[in-house]
Amino acid sequence: MENIIKNEELNQEINDSLLVDDTEVEQEVLQNQLEKSQKNLKRDQSFYRARIDRLMSRPDIRYKAPLSYRTLRIIGFLLLFLSQAYIAFNMVSSHIEHYPAWIDELFIIFEIVSTFALPVFLASNFCVIMSDKKSIVKKLIIYSVCALLIYVCILLIYYRYIFGIIDAILDDPTTSRETAYNLTNLLFGKIINYNIFIDLSLFCLFYLFFFYTPKKIKTKKGLIAFRSLSILPIIIVIVSAILYSLHYKNVITLPIAILAIMPCRSLTFYAIFIILSFVIKLRQYKFLSWGGTQEEYRNYLATRRNSLEISSLASIIIAVISFIDLLFYLFVPEVILYGIGYNFYLCAIIPLLFLLDYKKKPKHPIIDILIPIIFIACVIIMFCEAALLSTQLIFK
Repeated sequence: MENIIKNEELNQEINDSLLVDDTEVEQEVLQNQLEKSQKNLKRDQSFYRARIDRLMSRPDIRYKAPLSYRTLRIIGFLLLFLSQAYIAFNMVSSHIEHYPAWIDELFIIFEIVSTFALPVFLASNFCVIMSDKKSIVKKLIIYSVCALLIYVCILLIYYRYIFGIIDAILDDPTTSRETAYNLTNLLFGKIINYNIFIDLSLFCLFYLFFFYTPKKIKTKKGLIAFRSLSILPIIIVIVSAILYSLHYKNVITLPIAILAIMPCRSLTFYAIFIILSFVIKLRQYKFLSWGGTQEEYRNYLATRRNSLEISSLASIIIAVISFIDLLFYLFVPEVILYGIGYNFYLCAIIPLLFLLDYKKKPKHPIIDILIPIIFIACVIIMFCEAALLSTQLIFK
């Protein structure tokens, strides 16, 4: 429409130029501008639509990625279990005088490998969020409830048991509180930081505001206002990172009740998630601006070609952000207090992304509920056995 208006304006300028007896050179320039504008108009109307037609008519690629979000989730829980096994091993090994050196090396490998649990979890949950926008509110509620339950458990363990037991031993409230706080800080990175549901809740909240369109919103201004709310989880993450850095610099002292509810993932993870979301949104905008329909776009999202493209985009974004993350650390080492500078290992999951089908939905959804329950039960049994064995070794 804009090009049509421009064409009319150029025609009017040419007519006016004839009336005022402009030079032939000026008339030729105006005529060339009109012809160029007409070509652009033709390009706007048919060229981009032809792109959409060619894209939709192309046969889907043969390569079918074998993994689904459930497979990644199982891998994530296995890696997370290894990290808990490392903690349980440390509980017992301190009371054992002699044991083979290879056992110690094995559990160190467990700890190193377990660091990949988080990116694997994020990839699996990104698939879940992308595959079904209609249930994003449901997922947000589930993740928030899980985060709240873990938060309550942490407070109960700290204020009721850790502090209570130490207070009974030392019989000095001030010393007991300091000892309990220091002990909890030692465990903070191993236990509280695995409350991944806080971060998943923030990811869902961002995705809700950024992608989901409520049916009650009918105006463009209302939609812009709704989209602008996606800045809220970003602000929460930035403020939390600043508070973390001040806490570990001993500028301020945050109580466990605050630390346990704050997001624990680094800014690098959120940068990857947000940039990937913007790229996906840009793809949708370009598809629709070229003349594609919402139905055509949904059909394209269900193709294996789209899944491979998203894997490629995610891989490029992870590689670039991880490299920038490393550069920040090399030139400004203090950024490590913000969770920046040690995330280059994320590049190791890139091959796994090309084995992932973003639209593959496994059967029997009940299994998705049983997997975390089985994981939690196994971890509880493992720690109970470790505590029992440690007690036997102490009083042996």
